[in-house]
Amino acid sequence: MHQAHRSLAEPTAQRVPRQPPRNFEKMAGGIAEKELTNGSWDREDEAPLGPGSRPSHPYPGLHHSVICVDGLLMDTADSFSHELLIRGKRGKDLQEMLVEVGLADEYWLPKLQEQLGVTSAQALQHIEEEDLQKLKSQAQYPWEKRALEKLLNSNSLSKLQESQVKIIKERHKKAEQALQELRVLQSEGRQRQEEAVKKKEAELRQEMEIPKEYWPSPKKSLREVMEHMQEQLNLMEGTLSHRQNLPDRELVRWASGGLALQGIYKTSSHSSLLEMREELLSVPKEFLLFGPQHSTRMETREFTSSQEESKFTQMTEKLGFSVISSAKGRGWGFSMEAGTDHIKHSESKEVQQSRSEHSYFCSTKFSYVPLASCHFPMDQLQFSKAALQELRCIEDLLSQPAGPDKIPLLRHRTEAFFHRFGSHANQGPLHLGGIYWWKAITEGFRSEQLEEVKQQSAKALNGYIRGSYSGFGVNVAAGVDGSDSSSETSTQSTTFQNLQTKVQLSVAQTGGPPEASGFLQWKAGLVASNQTWSVIDRGLQLVPIWDIILSNHRSDFKDPCQVASLLNDSYKALTCITAQIQYAEELLSSEKEAGVSLEDVKSWEETKNDLMEVKAKSGPAEKVEEAQRKATYEKLQVLDYGVRYLVFRDDGNIQNQVNPSASNKDNEAFNPYKYLFEDRDTPINPSPSNPRPHIHPMDIQMAILHCADDFARQYILSKLSICQFALPLLIPNPCNSQIEFSLWSLSQIRRSWQEARKSPREEKINYKNKQMCHVSTPIVSFIRVGNGFSASKSQIMNCLLSKRKHDVFFHRHCRGSTKDCLLMGGVVEICWFCPGGEDEDRFYNCVTFTNLHGDAKEHKKQLTFLQEVSSLIVVLMSTSDNNKENQKIISDLCQSPKPLICLVDNKEKNMDNNSSQKVVIGIRNRNEAELTEELVTTIRRLLELSDTVLSLEDCTPIARKQGFLIDEDQRNCKEAKEKAEVLIALLRELNISQVKENLLPLQGHLWHLWCKMDKELYHLREKGNRSIEQHKSEIETEKQRIRSQQLTRAFPLNDLMQSVLEILQNHSETQTTHYFLQWLSVFLDKLTAEHLEQLNEKKNNLWSLIQTEKQKAPKSTDLQRWKKQIEAISKEINECTLGIEQLLREVGQIYEALDEASPTKNILYLSLPQIAADLMISGIPIELMDGDASYVPVKWVGAVFDKVSEKLGNKRLFVLSILGLQSSGKSTLLNALFGLQFTVSAGRCTRGAYMQLLKLPFCPSNVGEVTAKDQTMEGRRRLEQRLDEMAATAAEQEQCSDVTRFGDVIKFDVNTHVYYFAHLWDGNPPMAPPNPRYSHNVQELKSRILRAAKQESRGSIMKISDVKLGVQDLWRALVSENFIFSFRNTREVMAMSKLETMYNHWTWELRSHMLALQNQLINQIKNGKIQELTISTLEAPVTEKYKAINQELEKYFNEDPESEIMIQWKASFENKLINLKEALIFESKNKAEGLISYKKNQEILDNKKSSYEKELLERSRELALTLKDKELSEEELHFKFNEVWEKWVYGVSLTVPPVSEPNIDVDYEDILLEYFKKEKDVVNRVKEKSRKVFEVNYEEHVKMSKRLYVLTRNLEVHDQESINRTTDHIVSIYTETIKTLQRQQCDYDRNYFHEILRIIEDEVKSAPTEDRYTFTNSLQDAQQIVSVLKLNPEEIQNN
Repeated sequence: MHQAHRSLAEPTAQRVPRQPPRNFEKMAGGIAEKELTNGSWDREDEAPLGPGSRPSHPYPGLHHSVICVDGLLMDTADSFSHELLIRGKRGKDLQEMLVEVGLADEYWLPKLQEQLGVTSAQALQHIEEEDLQKLKSQAQYPWEKRALEKLLNSNSLSKLQESQVKIIKERHKKAEQALQELRVLQSEGRQRQEEAVKKKEAELRQEMEIPKEYWPSPKKSLREVMEHMQEQLNLMEGTLSHRQNLPDRELVRWASGGLALQGIYKTSSHSSLLEMREELLSVPKEFLLFGPQHSTRMETREFTSSQEESKFTQMTEKLGFSVISSAKGRGWGFSMEAGTDHIKHSESKEVQQSRSEHSYFCSTKFSYVPLASCHFPMDQLQFSKAALQELRCIEDLLSQPAGPDKIPLLRHRTEAFFHRFGSHANQGPLHLGGIYWWKAITEGFRSEQLEEVKQQSAKALNGYIRGSYSGFGVNVAAGVDGSDSSSETSTQSTTFQNLQTKVQLSVAQTGGPPEASGFLQWKAGLVASNQTWSVIDRGLQLVPIWDIILSNHRSDFKDPCQVASLLNDSYKALTCITAQIQYAEELLSSEKEAGVSLEDVKSWEETKNDLMEVKAKSGPAEKVEEAQRKATYEKLQVLDYGVRYLVFRDDGNIQNQVNPSASNKDNEAFNPYKYLFEDRDTPINPSPSNPRPHIHPMDIQMAILHCADDFARQYILSKLSICQFALPLLIPNPCNSQIEFSLWSLSQIRRSWQEARKSPREEKINYKNKQMCHVSTPIVSFIRVGNGFSASKSQIMNCLLSKRKHDVFFHRHCRGSTKDCLLMGGVVEICWFCPGGEDEDRFYNCVTFTNLHGDAKEHKKQLTFLQEVSSLIVVLMSTSDNNKENQKIISDLCQSPKPLICLVDNKEKNMDNNSSQKVVIGIRNRNEAELTEELVTTIRRLLELSDTVLSLEDCTPIARKQGFLIDEDQRNCKEAKEKAEVLIALLRELNISQVKENLLPLQGHLWHLWCKMDKELYHLREKGNRSIEQHKSEIETEKQRIRSQQLTRAFPLNDLMQSVLEILQNHSETQTTHYFLQWLSVFLDKLTAEHLEQLNEKKNNLWSLIQTEKQKAPKSTDLQRWKKQIEAISKEINECTLGIEQLLREVGQIYEALDEASPTKNILYLSLPQIAADLMISGIPIELMDGDASYVPVKWVGAVFDKVSEKLGNKRLFVLSILGLQSSGKSTLLNALFGLQFTVSAGRCTRGAYMQLLKLPFCPSNVGEVTAKDQTMEGRRRLEQRLDEMAATAAEQEQCSDVTRFGDVIKFDVNTHVYYFAHLWDGNPPMAPPNPRYSHNVQELKSRILRAAKQESRGSIMKISDVKLGVQDLWRALVSENFIFSFRNTREVMAMSKLETMYNHWTWELRSHMLALQNQLINQIKNGKIQELTISTLEAPVTEKYKAINQELEKYFNEDPESEIMIQWKASFENKLINLKEALIFESKNKAEGLISYKKNQEILDNKKSSYEKELLERSRELALTLKDKELSEEELHFKFNEVWEKWVYGVSLTVPPVSEPNIDVDYEDILLEYFKKEKDVVNRVKEKSRKVFEVNYEEHVKMSKRLYVLTRNLEVHDQESINRTTDHIVSIYTETIKTLQRQQCDYDRNYFHEILRIIEDEVKSAPTEDRYTFTNSLQDAQQIVSVLKLNPEEIQNN
């Protein structure tokens, strides 16, 4: 007994078989007690089923079974799962597991042992999240953290479960709160029927996720409801606390006994599908579980025989929900009849007879709860060891010599293999989770009572389910005998008196905790512990084993093709099911997925010369498929409308063959006339075989569309639309009769147009840019009735739309066209005519054109739809057509009230009996231009008579009525749409201009103010009279205050952001997110478009008024008023602009605000970067720089990069940026280069900077260089010359003597790095297609970029972490730059730099002149020559100097080579000079007046000295008399005297004005910051306030010149001595200047700082260097700053 027990409990690999034995799942299901002896299963002791029990399912769903181990009972609900976990670790020691996930064992083994005490693989299962975090802190690299998660099973599934459990717990919390509020209401005596109680019950029901129909009936009292709900919550809470989980790989191996890995023997027999097989597959190496693709759903089924019910349950549990509920079940070997709730299967006569004798009815409801999904990619399908071993044995047998027994033996072995392992593997998608069943069974009733039985069963079942939810009247006891079902079951009976029959009610569980007493507890336990999960769906994708061999196991067999063929042939012989080896035969992926018969295609060629022919014979079909996909994608991506003319050709095509008899007739005389008289039915050069035509180009397009998912379709159609091609609106499914209405696929089509002017003088300002699915227009539909016409309907439409310049519709004369087109019949294409606002426009407003391909009588649904939606129908027909059906269609169209144009193919002239709305036009032998003009005129006239205008949205109900499949109606899309609509409803409650302020509060005024404050930290433009430290301290305080305000406004999160974050967080890695964001974008555009259009129109009207008024009255007061109105409108436009970027910007701001102002980092804070990272990885652009605030939120961007790096690894990023003028086509070019989807439209400016992550295979294709380089050589030469000049100028400015040309700064080759692009449009928009030359230019550039990336050394391409640091460093450098922000290019920077230098020179001239004048005035005032000062005394000499300087300024602006650039700044500098003159005069005037006042007061004081003495003497006498005869101490006498003295001094001082103290620290900071504003880090250098002695740093301060412009000179000792003499000389000069100021005893003047700065600048420039070296700006800056800071403010102030 002890040994047997150890076999279960101990981790001894030898004790337990590595693979479960056959029928293991029956034992795991616990149908009866089993015995385990010596570590092996004894299958002989299976107990028989009990009396009356139904056959058990072969699917192991029953839990809590009992296993007898030599008398020791063990509960398998815990011990068995524990055993599975241990078994997963067994066979591997800890070291092996570390190596398997890529962790260095020598580093991590000690860490695990020392920190967590882990010494064995088995101990890993006990590691908690805290332990994991502790280990992560020891990681040396980011990828090690992910490896630890993989090792410790903290993978995507556990995170998913954590999220699901968290949601349940949050709901529980809210439910508890609702219960508490109900208790309060009950204590107040409130009843259930009252509105307040109903509301609270609804909240409780919603949080507990109980459907409304299953909520306790009104008969139950409020107290009972609360008690039972509290009990349910307690049970759920207890269940959630018991959580045991398996890792992903172990879970899929053991769930349902390894069902996911078992093979399927696909035959026409149901029983073979239900039989258990051994594991065919091993778990893929890169296996991961993801969130469910299905949603939870409740289904109902009814059965009239126990066999039906049993088989349905078996098939659901064995094959899965998708197979049962889908017509695609046919692919598994059986048929499910669509539209019924019954499984249809053949029944024997005995079964039918027993039904009549013994009536039976079962109604079952089941809740399908998927919690995780997985998919086995084709390239990861690997056989299990047992299956591979058996196949190798078969190959060995196959390789033996032929004999009489070989073939039967091979057939027997393959059949045995199919029975043991199956014939097919299942790719999925598989779903794990559980199914909860409720059943009501009634037996023994008469057949005529069936309907009544159904009704009463439904009633009983609903009541039973209600009890299962709430706990009323249901007692599901653990351990009930479940032998009658594969699942845990509880049964109770209800008798209906009128029927005298019993309804047996029961519940059953597939997966989930067996001890659960009710659905809610069961579901909570299911979510909490994945050990309770079962395989509940196996998907629909089956892969035959022979394809797996050829795809993934070629190296495991000597002749894999021979083995695959044997298996394939044996399968066909055994099952009579046709099967092909797909790997070698499927040429097109579209043939595989869409079922399109584009067969026997041999090669793919492109009609132009930029794609080499790929032969199918040269390799597997995948190469051809790849060529097809790649060529089509690249053509679409670069907007090359040649994509439509890509052609498949057969090698045997007649065009590529040479007539074999031709060579024998070379010498014969050639007479072309003889062929005129020969039989035309006889081919001129008969071919031995009929060559097959190439595939029709439109078939290729449609095949790709049939295979594409929703987003790929959108992308393809948007590119086709830009290429000005018609787009498929109605698409018949080639596999069935279903017709799809492409609303979602067309929803992203945007077009621009200019509506017609009402009068010739009117400005063309009525510009439109809209999503065409929302635009209501007249619809003109073209159809064909009949066949064999000489005219082409599509060609006629092309003449209408593009004047025959471009083929909007593909027609018979297009290159590649053939008569055999498989996929276009019944397709309705759509396109829009968009006017350009010109007189030559054929239609003055938007018109929709549709084109039905094929004969209309063969596509009646499409015809009916077009008749209903069209404003006008144009029909191509023939009057000689005697087909009755065709004649009826024409007759019906003529009877319709809709306008009609009949184009008669067999008539040359128009008919005379044209009515006002019915027009007949003969088109035979007509001049094309005349016919087109007549048709345009007629369409215009008839459209004016029709009032039918519809958008695609408006057409949707009509399409739905016709039974068309609306692509928007599929579940994920529909759910995302509903979510987006809920959010838009929130926005509609507010005025559009108030949405940002109220719902996006973090990116408005407060954020812009914070950005301004942060920039001020670096620029100090508003420092005023504060010191740098004081100003910076105030800025930081203000920034913190703003962040606090943001938090106050943002939290708690409003409904909009709360919902957005929840959706993005819960669906971050699913397509739901993409659907949601796109819907939200569509709705936001729809919400704001009309209002923005009105604002822009209003703005344009005002601008036109201003332009007109400027011509009439330039000084009109209306101009300023209108300009202010334009500014207000511009502000409102910005406030009303709403898109996804604003929502994601708010997410970033929430993170930044929480990071700076929140003391604790909550879960929301931690989750936000992950949300953005997931979006970025999925291809959605993320804002790098806020376009409205012109600011980079570096913390947010850094956190997003961190999460991207965590998820993808620290991969290398090839960063591609694009620069250019506004509206120069940057976004268009990026979109064309790499398939990005930046928004582009005429006149739109993409605000801000965005980053988009794109996985690029660096495999550049070879594109021929056809640019005429010789013709552009002169332009290239001039470009290079200009770039070199700019580089040299910039180098001179920065004193970089080693830079002499542009190539020294940026790697640049003028011959290979310059590309001349053709214009984007081939004609005039909006109806012009892209220029083919532009597309080719894009291909050339892309090839060059990818080649450059491939050639770049790996070390020079930054990793994600480097890019993050680079962005942060670059932003800090930019934001601290105070000079360069305002300029558009290097020329402007250089021009401004020179201008600033000149301005400093002019201002110093004016300042020095004023200083001299001021000193002269001071001397005159001191000498008494000036008693009164008039303003003219100062103004006259200063104005004279100012005029002289102004003339210099005028001359400079007129004569400088860069004058055309500088003219924009002339007025500004003139104003600055005037302001400086006025300021200097004001300062000098105040100083002189102060001195005069001081001198006068001094004279008054001197004159009053004798009177003051007399007054003091008199007061002293008075004091003495008052103190006479009093004996006072010395202290008392002093006190009395001081009292008199202080009063007298105070009275005298009132007559003298107070002296204001100068703030010297603030003055020198202001002057230095202004003077050195172009230099780097000047704020910190000034802030240091260091008074250290200046020392020369030769490397930083001295730049050696080059000898003969080549070799750099060396710094010699005599050079150093010369430099030191220069610096000593400069120091002595400014020292002497300071001493002179001190000797003069002049008052302090801030201009002294300017004087010292000027002295140093002049001396450095004039220093003797003997052309051996130059001083850098750093020397001058350092000397000047140190010199100014060495000044003693106290000494200056004392002077």
